[in-house]
Amino acid sequence: MSSEPPFEPPFEPEFEPEFEPEFDSMKDLLLDMAQERNWDSLRRLIERRLLERPKVAMVRLWRLKPGDDCERCALRDECPQHVDCLQLESSAETSSLESECAKVPEFCEDLYRRVPLGRRMVGRAGESQQLQKLINMQNDARCEDSRNWAREKNVKGMLAFPLVFKDRLLGVFAIFLEIEPEADGLSEGQVWGRILADHLAAAIANAEAFQKIESLSRFVSDNPNPVFRANQDGALIYANSAAQALFDNWQGECNDLPSGFCEPLSKALKSGRQVELESRNRGRIYSFDMTPIQEEGYVNVYGKDITEAKLAEEKLRIITAEKESMESELRLASRVQNDFLPQHPPSSPNYRFAARMTSAKFIGGDFYDFIRLGTRLGIVIGDVAGKGASAALTMAKLLSDLRYVSGSEDPSDALNAVNKVMLERSSHGVFATLIFLYLNLETGAMRISSAGHLPLLLKRAGQGNIEEFPAREVPVGVLPDTVYTVQETELRPGDMAFLFTDGAIEIQNPAGKQFGMSRLSELMHGSVADPESFLDLVSLRLKEYSRGGVARDDQTLLAFQRLAN
Repeated sequence: MSSEPPFEPPFEPEFEPEFEPEFDSMKDLLLDMAQERNWDSLRRLIERRLLERPKVAMVRLWRLKPGDDCERCALRDECPQHVDCLQLESSAETSSLESECAKVPEFCEDLYRRVPLGRRMVGRAGESQQLQKLINMQNDARCEDSRNWAREKNVKGMLAFPLVFKDRLLGVFAIFLEIEPEADGLSEGQVWGRILADHLAAAIANAEAFQKIESLSRFVSDNPNPVFRANQDGALIYANSAAQALFDNWQGECNDLPSGFCEPLSKALKSGRQVELESRNRGRIYSFDMTPIQEEGYVNVYGKDITEAKLAEEKLRIITAEKESMESELRLASRVQNDFLPQHPPSSPNYRFAARMTSAKFIGGDFYDFIRLGTRLGIVIGDVAGKGASAALTMAKLLSDLRYVSGSEDPSDALNAVNKVMLERSSHGVFATLIFLYLNLETGAMRISSAGHLPLLLKRAGQGNIEEFPAREVPVGVLPDTVYTVQETELRPGDMAFLFTDGAIEIQNPAGKQFGMSRLSELMHGSVADPESFLDLVSLRLKEYSRGGVARDDQTLLAFQRLAN
């Protein structure tokens, strides 16, 4: 006959009779805390129940959060990082049993609303994650304001407990007492305080988790985009308000859904892969991502109104096409421009010629040419108003006209003829600035006519001064009755002439200041060996001045020099 072990009742901890109410009260509080899912309710529960206890004057709770008011914080000079700090979220005292966080006393507002980690007792409790005690706050507090405040509130001691959950500091919980806590060891109340702090940290973490879960649960129902669940036949299992509103105004033949949905729904379930559908309704365009849940036999569908995105795509397509058309036009303009410019400067035993053009991002109407006229050489440089293919084509016509009418005694005759032709041929206000000159290769005599162009600069050999030959008349293509005149001079041995377009003086530095005529003239004052070297110098200085900026106009430079005997 087997003998059964004697019955043993479950273990019941024994307390001194005076502590049994304390234990029951704390046990009830911990159980109530575990059931709270809302942070505000949890905070009010802690405040109310603790302030009912004898000798508790005030309860405060700080949460660890990113710094949000560092500039105005009273303890900013004590904050080493200005990143995270302990921020007061709850403050209640026995006088009201209600939260005082919205009307914290001025002292708290100024000094302890934000507390850096490691600073003051609250910050040290957070950084060390250990209990901190202040035995006699009325005499031992760090600052006079704190001591006066403690006397006013009848606060003697303070216990600051760190709130730690899974090695993560959540905040600091402080109890202000009307008695002095024991300095050595842990009293019964301090042990309960630590237990309460541990449970409070877990309750805060649970409240945060429930808040996230609740937020996620509202994500679908509150989503402004249509979200729904359907089977492969188009029967709706769930639809949020946005989806219901959409389908109410959308006629279809796929069970509860519009036509066109059944086939992709079936495809998604059979393949087990996500399927995308784009559909239109009442002038709007929608995109639907269908994610199959094969084991359950339904598809989760996430919709989005993409009308504005589609309109933006169409605008981008048009802009891209226009850009490609413009680039094609610019390439055409560049080809036209290059085809009509001299491939090489002329050669002469008594002269040196150099010319170059740096094309801008937006092709302009710059041009230059050398025209052989027996013992004379016609030299032209100019700029047609406008940019792109139109300016390049006008430039080509103008060069052709100049070659046709050149050969008379004076270059002014050529300008008069060209001006008449341009006015007869164009009704769109096309005009051009230019200098046209004849250089006698035997004598060095120059006859210069200018139509509103920048001046010709002439440096005399052995002299520091620069002579200018400015324009006297308006550009060609502007006024029908303009009579162009001639300026005469002689290019002596060693002299050098320099012609240029406005792109050389209007190029800007990063501050927006133009290079200007004065800087260009200064470059001619220096020692210049030959036209090619001089143009190299000018190009280099222009590039340095703009510091890599994008030129918005062509830069055309032309120089020639009579060699010394």
